[in-house]
Amino acid sequence: MGKITFECETVTPMFMYGADGKTPELRPASIKGLMRFWWRAVNGDSDIEKLKKAEGEIFGSTEKKSSVIIRLSNKKEIEKSYSDLINEISNYKGIKYNFYPIFMEKEKDKKNYFKSITFDLIVFSNDKKALEEAVNSIIMLNFFGALGSRSRRGAGAIKIKVKENKDNLFQEKLGLLDTNHIKNREEFKKHIVKIKNTINITSTNLYTSFFKSIYILNPQKDWKTALNIIAQPFSQFRKDNEAKILETPNFGFPIRHKGSTFIGGKVNKDKLKESLDRRASSLMFKVIKLDDNIFLPIIIWMDGDFLPNGFDILKKVKKGNYECKKPNEKIIEEFFKEFNSKDYIKVENNG
Repeated sequence: MGKITFECETVTPMFMYGADGKTPELRPASIKGLMRFWWRAVNGDSDIEKLKKAEGEIFGSTEKKSSVIIRLSNKKEIEKSYSDLINEISNYKGIKYNFYPIFMEKEKDKKNYFKSITFDLIVFSNDKKALEEAVNSIIMLNFFGALGSRSRRGAGAIKIKVKENKDNLFQEKLGLLDTNHIKNREEFKKHIVKIKNTINITSTNLYTSFFKSIYILNPQKDWKTALNIIAQPFSQFRKDNEAKILETPNFGFPIRHKGSTFIGGKVNKDKLKESLDRRASSLMFKVIKLDDNIFLPIIIWMDGDFLPNGFDILKKVKKGNYECKKPNEKIIEEFFKEFNSKDYIKVENNG
């Protein structure tokens, strides 16, 4: 059986909980779910049934047991209260906006989050190909994903490195996790291209896939400064554009605004035929820890149609009556204009 052990540590606060929704908890199932997401994101395919079957062969389905087993060990956790975090980020307006749910929690002193957590992630498989696909997903999670609530807004970022690989499996790919040589955004841009070519990433517009473009800003000396650099302009942009009530849901919904809820759906003769109550943002805010003193802020604009064909962004005006607008990326493009072109470098999907 092939076995690889990874050493993982949180970079930004993690909001991940058990069944009661209150107790901080990290489970293998949560990590495997994210591995599935990133596997789909890098294997863009217009044949959805074919994709589902391939995913099931690797990670399991109702018809087949998973070919990949994951275990967590050596967990070391530091929990703090929401009140502690609120005090920590009091001078960072962008982070406060991105982490706004913690300010809405009624019992801030009683509910905790993971301030930091380190753990070993152990991956096993008898199927070498399935194990390689799992490795691909872990690499993507390290550089572009995160764990838990508010993960698309900068929370739950982790740093992953190889701890043990006795059989010397997939050394070229696993070498991508080594970031000691990366010191600036130009070098990280080259690294993204290397990741894309090594993993052989493909995209599709039928679902969320990797990636449309990536914006890389200058590295900082701590996670708060790094995240705030990308979160502050986002906070200001959303405030300045509050009146664009049928455009801002392009950043993700549901949105509740002055008594109205904005969702996605199909309307025919003022009757709602199909609806989507939730759509994740296509923008992912991420802080990558290159070493103990270098934290790189990036924004990933994921590929894929925001809504399925024929769906509009809807505002319910009154019973049986809706305001509708087609999804449009223009407002996202406008957001990136908040940054001076000298403040970032950009990686396009075409290289």
